[in-house]
Amino acid sequence: EAPGKLTPFHDAIKQVLKVDGLNRIPDNVGYDEASAAEPFACAINAQEQLGIEEGDFTVVFGAGPIGCMHIRIARGVHKVGPVVLVDVNAERLQMSADAVQPDHIINAAEVDVVEEVMRLTGGRGADVIITATPANITQEQAISMAARQGRISFFGGLPKTDPFIKCDSNLVHYRQLHIHGANGSSPDHNKRALEYISTGQVPVKDLITAYVATGPKMTVVPAAAADAAPDAVALVTDDVELSYAELHRRANRLARWLIGNDIGTEDVVGLRMTSSVEFIVAMFAVLKAGA
Repeated sequence: EAPGKLTPFHDAIKQVLKVDGLNRIPDNVGYDEASAAEPFACAINAQEQLGIEEGDFTVVFGAGPIGCMHIRIARGVHKVGPVVLVDVNAERLQMSADAVQPDHIINAAEVDVVEEVMRLTGGRGADVIITATPANITQEQAISMAARQGRISFFGGLPKTDPFIKCDSNLVHYRQLHIHGANGSSPDHNKRALEYISTGQVPVKDLITAYVATGPKMTVVPAAAADAAPDAVALVTDDVELSYAELHRRANRLARWLIGNDIGTEDVVGLRMTSSVEFIVAMFAVLKAGA
């Protein structure tokens, strides 16, 4: 077994590596931007299913960060036509509109969304509709506003206590609508998300509006005197002080385990841990193992 906190993740990491699921963060992508890659990848997966064509009239329900990502992907990757952003919260709608600049915004708390989309399209309806919100009514409205051969993504899951909607199946039948569910992503979607962020094709930096500290505050003391004073403090957190000797003892133990499991030069080791003493120990152990 893997020692300490690595134990629950060991088998998962092996499975991830088997499917080439560990993606390197590009040098020009910060950790803050990289943190957006997972939801970004889910949005890529959803839009991949829709067969989006250049110039498609697109409606996105939900003015949160996911809705903003959907608009950026639809434009930056698929080159869609006019984009409409819909929400019921006026403040959130305006904030997101300022960031991603949709062609139209609709406050669904004030107007009939279906009627407004029909007006904007001359009665034809929207080619692509993405419901990035857990609201039942948006899925019903998506079906009602879809053009012939329209494609709909039910991206936002509904509450488990109320997962049902009213669906006019005649609209689905006669308009030949395509309704897709979307959940999760693949390693390839994640890789593409990082590439789009790196190249600037789909930027996400400006969608991050706040930073929240997680884990204990840590200070790593410079190692200049480590050999001469092994008992000197090497690592300080809110409630732990670790000496150089203890840091190296723990790291050596884990490094021996890594080497014993054929981890060595050029191997990539993923660390899925919170900011902690164990995280620092694990980083030193990986280096000591030569990976």
